[in-house]
Parts: sequence; structure tokens; C-alpha cells
Amino acid sequence: MTILIMGISGTGKSTIADRVSRLYACSCIEADDYHLASSIQKMQHGIPLQDADREPWLRTLNRRLLAMQHHNQDAVIACSALTERYRRILLKGILQPRIICLHGSRDRIYQRISDRRGHFMPPELLDSQLNTLQLPERGLILDISDSIEQILTEIQHYILTFRDGTA
Repeated sequence: MTILIMGISGTGKSTIADRVSRLYACSCIEADDYHLASSIQKMQHGIPLQDADREPWLRTLNRRLLAMQHHNQDAVIACSALTERYRRILLKGILQPRIICLHGSRDRIYQRISDRRGHFMPPELLDSQLNTLQLPERGLILDISDSIEQILTEIQHYILTFRDGTA
């Protein structure tokens, strides 16, 4: 099973992915750890990434997910995956991926990004990410104003219904 926790920066992808990976006793992949140094430098300087920056990153992540799937290893990945095209690249060849999108108000996300320390994503790039974001047509969209426990409960329900074929 592969679970994608997606959304713009500041929505809590890493936190939720970590908690979900512990619930299902599986690996957690933090997509930010796979960015090229040049991409991180761009973001640190307030320069939005372009497709040419994102595609090699997404293909690397896809290879990692495919290798895990090949070895029957479940994984949760925290990745922005902002557009349908990016999700297709990331999830190419992945059998029945579970897609969970964390979404919230601009003000709440801006505050989270502003309060965060030690991350390369500055608040100045928030609008660029919001403008790029395409909510997924399938999967689960969750409001980040809900508690972490409520979000986890909704994810567990989604995974159960997905397995039953009702999602």
C-alpha cells in the first residue's frame, strides 16, 4: 500500500505522514529530503520551482516507491504533488495509491509557515504554491483546521473503505 499525503507547504504533511506511518507500521518518505541542493537554494531565495526542477525530483521519488512496492513494502510519502501532472509522475506504476490532500485557509497556512524554524520554504512562496495547486479529483481532502487526531481518524476510515472497495 502506498499512501500519498499531499498539499502545499505548511499544511502538516510531514507530521501527518509520520503519524500515519506509525499507525500502519510502514516506512515514511519525506519528499523534501530528496530535493536537489539547487532547488533548495531557489526556494530559500524566494524563487518558485519550475517543472524542470520538480520532474527529476518526482521521478527519483517514483523509483523509490516502485522499489518498495516491488518488495511488498508499504509506504507513506509526504510530498507536495501540487498538480495532477506531478501526481501522475510520482505515482506512475503504483498500484491503487491512496491520495490524501491536506488543505486549509491561506491565513492559517501563512501563519504556520511564518512560525516554522529551520525549513527552506519561505512564506513568500505561499501564493505561488496556492496558484499552482490542483486539488485531486480522487482521494480524500482534509481540512487542516481539524485536530491531528480527527485527521488521523478520517484517514483510517478512508483506508478501510478503500480496502473494502467503497472509497
